[in-house]
Amino acid sequence: MKTTLFIAAILLLASAVSYGEDQEKHSEKADKAAKRQRERILAEIQNLGPHDWAGDYYAGDGLGVNITLSLAPTSGYVFEWHGCLGLYDRNYGTVAWINGCVCLSFTFENARKGF
Repeated sequence: MKTTLFIAAILLLASAVSYGEDQEKHSEKADKAAKRQRERILAEIQNLGPHDWAGDYYAGDGLGVNITLSLAPTSGYVFEWHGCLGLYDRNYGTVAWINGCVCLSFTFENARKGF
């Protein structure tokens, strides 16, 4: 379940890559907001104990693709993709469990764009 959730979320969120075009998600304000939200998420995960989907996930090669997804029921989620040139993409928001699906709300537009 966790692997499937992680892969689906990565594919959905990674489709929003817009390096250099969407300055708001690359701003210092967004950086601070994402860090604060990730701290709340990690604290919630520690208090939850075993959970079906809450967690701190990573996928990557340690070089050009380093993708993290942290999510918890109350604290929401933070998605970030870092690579050789720094931050490629970021999004964060709330999480809802609806009809057996994890639904994410996006702070920044989630539009498919190429490099």
